[in-house]
Amino acid sequence: MNTIEKALEDTGREISRELKNSYLDWFNESVFRYFFIKSLSKHYPKNRFETEWKRFDLLMTDGEAGTIIEFKFYFLNKHSTIDDKFKRFKGGPGKKNDKEFENCLERMSLLKEEGIHDKYLIVVYEETNNSKSFGKNYNHIEPAKLKQFNVSQICKLDYFIVVSKKENRALRAKVLKVQ
Repeated sequence: MNTIEKALEDTGREISRELKNSYLDWFNESVFRYFFIKSLSKHYPKNRFETEWKRFDLLMTDGEAGTIIEFKFYFLNKHSTIDDKFKRFKGGPGKKNDKEFENCLERMSLLKEEGIHDKYLIVVYEETNNSKSFGKNYNHIEPAKLKQFNVSQICKLDYFIVVSKKENRALRAKVLKVQ
């Protein structure tokens, strides 16, 4: 397990602790990124972290070599009326998310910046038992299917489970290494 995966595992534990007193619906990609950077900085205390570096979510650098990390955070967000009656879900798998995912991989694979040694895409998605499950799109990702984007490795981290105060909700994560 590499340091990115260890930081992701730490992030999952930290978010699970946090969600004992809050709701997954309050989270988004930026909140996830905050917890991830907090975890990663424990492994690399001397490194500098910069968000939104050249339109990439995160740059981690020791001053000589850099790592680019992009995040995709997909989950269903429940929308309700003022009196808490369910109205609809926002989000869900679809062509727009698929295209955004592919565009992100393409942009990462085309990056040829001197000093950037590693590039990772971290995909965190909600797994549900209904038709709105992101698992249909991301459970079966394989490097062979993403060859055109120079994905060399996928680390499956299905044990990344989050339990919120409101309800049990499972999040899965995958780390894709892009060449």
